[in-house]
Amino acid sequence: MGLVGIGERASALGGTAWTGAHGGEFIVDVTLPWVVAGDESAASATTVTP
Repeated sequence: MGLVGIGERASALGGTAWTGAHGGEFIVDVTLPWVVAGDESAASATTVTP
């Protein structure tokens, strides 16, 4: 599974995954669609920034 599995799972859910070195650190960045249950007006995914 590993990093390839993370990318496959993200893709299966309509998201993206990026892994690699950045600024001397190893980063795993996964973006997944966020849809609020019952919100029929959500035509596309919304990005949520913590």
